[in-house]
Amino acid sequence: MKRGMIIMLNGTSNTDTVTNLQSATLIATDAQLTHLDTGAAHIDITYVYSRIDNTELDTVLQSLRSYRTQLSGALHTAAQLDKLATASHVPYLITLLNDPEPFVREAAARPLARLQGLSILPLLLCAMRACEQAGAPSRPLSYITAQIVRTHATQVEPMLSDMLNSIESATRQDAAWCYGFMNAGAALSPLLRALRDSAPIVRIAAANALRSFDSPVAVSALCQALFDPAEDVRVAVAATLSQVATVDSVPALAHAQRDSSQAVRVFVNYALKRLNGSPKPIATAKPARLLSKLFARA
Repeated sequence: MKRGMIIMLNGTSNTDTVTNLQSATLIATDAQLTHLDTGAAHIDITYVYSRIDNTELDTVLQSLRSYRTQLSGALHTAAQLDKLATASHVPYLITLLNDPEPFVREAAARPLARLQGLSILPLLLCAMRACEQAGAPSRPLSYITAQIVRTHATQVEPMLSDMLNSIESATRQDAAWCYGFMNAGAALSPLLRALRDSAPIVRIAAANALRSFDSPVAVSALCQALFDPAEDVRVAVAATLSQVATVDSVPALAHAQRDSSQAVRVFVNYALKRLNGSPKPIATAKPARLLSKLFARA
């Protein structure tokens, strides 16, 4: 199992071992649960259950699987699952985050967020990562995860700061992504540091997240990042600047008009047109189509 971050359970954290998620109902056979890294492609958790009856949930899940091609039926059944789930079902719901069916993972995430709040964030990040590595990013999982970050912005900031120090680039990427959903009062310095990270995926996530910060310091850092050696990073930076650039950004944007990447040039030209007061409508502009791909995780 990969290592790199601490999972907080029931409002506590332990750097060595945490052997219970709900102490009355769960015995974790894997004592390294606290070090599960969000970059892992598979949530490798084994539980021994005690006095838990999941029959009612299993019945709902069976119905949910039968609605795999019927969106309205699946949504209704997922709502039933959320209504029925209680704290005693948390261990079982966690195993469903590893289910091969995407809509089952998404249905399990909803009651887990309601019942566990911030403590479930690392496992939801794991589930998101697994979906992405399988080539099937999950917008519902992303939405639920982002809502947890927004709701617990004050409490989650120390966790994200620790994640940005992880040796795993995927964990640092997750942290930078989460920073994009913090409130305006969140510290900016960790995200600016992530914009200079050694891993391009982290720099991309940081550039995307900076769209949420209305700060001259952030815009200045993004202008410097327009000269990043990695094309994908420059594209993400230019995309963010197309939304947040100020008149002080014009020199850097003008220089970037000669970038070798067509995508960078598209975003830069849009930013300059916006600053000149004549942008295309965002709904029809070419940057909008590129943005939909860049920020699919959000």
